[in-house]
Amino acid sequence: MVDTVRTLSALQTLLADNTSGDVSQQDLRDFLESSYPHLGTHEGSTDDIVWDGDLAGMTTQTVSGTATWTEARGRVSVVVNGQTADDSASVLSAFTFGTGDEWVVPVYGAMSMAATSGNLSAGIVFSDGTATSSNAVFGHIQLAQTASVTVTELGVGRHGTLTDHSTAPWVSDGYLAPAAGNPVFIKLKYSASNTFQLSFSPDGITYSAFGESDISKTMTPTHVGVAAWQTEAEDGIVTFGPLMKVA
Repeated sequence: MVDTVRTLSALQTLLADNTSGDVSQQDLRDFLESSYPHLGTHEGSTDDIVWDGDLAGMTTQTVSGTATWTEARGRVSVVVNGQTADDSASVLSAFTFGTGDEWVVPVYGAMSMAATSGNLSAGIVFSDGTATSSNAVFGHIQLAQTASVTVTELGVGRHGTLTDHSTAPWVSDGYLAPAAGNPVFIKLKYSASNTFQLSFSPDGITYSAFGESDISKTMTPTHVGVAAWQTEAEDGIVTFGPLMKVA
């Protein structure tokens, strides 16, 4: 039997106190499917997830350098290196967008192995195709590492194409500082025609744009995905959680 995403009230009815063994194995599977995206494949509806660690059907676009994507335990990791400045490595899925659509991805870890200096960036991307020349809007974290091994983490919103996203109108005034061990949740919203809203959260519940303005980009998105890039020849490693449509 197919596992079913159920509402809270439906779950409460299925899992009501009883002494006659009425809670079935299927009821428990439905609970897992409905309760949390890291355990199931959905978060409250049947259309709110692109992947939960399954890259099948997604299009990979590596503009320059190398990118090796690995999926396991409901997460996706990528090792990137050698990207030319303003290039990206991404995995993309086609989706029919509507105004007001919001997407979230948690970045569970980012580690830069830059030998001297460089930037490792990772986050969410909307695009109007999968070609290198496709228009794109990115919301991402950026680890800036210097030769003295000083690492900072910025929130950045940028746009351009998959091969040239040099325009960065959205840059946090200070550094993001999530609690140790916490992911950074990145939300990107198609808020109006040619307008995109970026925000960040430490818990996936409360988000802030930290006073930054929306991103303006002439583009009607047709694809959503995640992206990463590292300008150094040394490896950068990023781990993403489920990519979810939340509104």
